[in-house]
Amino acid sequence: MASRQFFDPLTLLRVAPVVSSSAALWFSHDQYFFLKVFLHIEEHKAEPAIPAYFRKFFNGGLARLLPLYAITIGTGIANSYSRPAAAHLWYACGAAFALAHFTFVPAVMWKVEHLANEENDAKGTGAEYLKKWLDVHMIRSVIVDFPAWICFSIAALKSLKSV
Repeated sequence: MASRQFFDPLTLLRVAPVVSSSAALWFSHDQYFFLKVFLHIEEHKAEPAIPAYFRKFFNGGLARLLPLYAITIGTGIANSYSRPAAAHLWYACGAAFALAHFTFVPAVMWKVEHLANEENDAKGTGAEYLKKWLDVHMIRSVIVDFPAWICFSIAALKSLKSV
């Protein structure tokens, strides 16, 4: 029992989705911040760098984001089922918003594929596709990632009062 004074697994479970969704939101901000730089460089200078940078960036990003979202969704669902009475619905909504992040995949798949390739097509250049991807990225961040973080924050505050 004395060990719970230093480390309480239930408290860790309650705050885990807040921490992981905070990291995902921060990562989302950084993606926008670092990638929009390419839109402010003269296009003939940025165009050759975009595909190589995006290939490295996207693969590395996926390796970080997928486990982060798995933790967020998994701990959100676990908290929802463990029934902290005051926070049950908040954890469920947060998990639903976090899962909704992946509903945007069809909207960005072809943009990502084009960004990773070095060819332009009739629909646009790499910079134009990057702008389109960043637009969807910003919309997704605002309508699903941020609300997930809000839900998890409220849930943790409500559930930690009763722990």
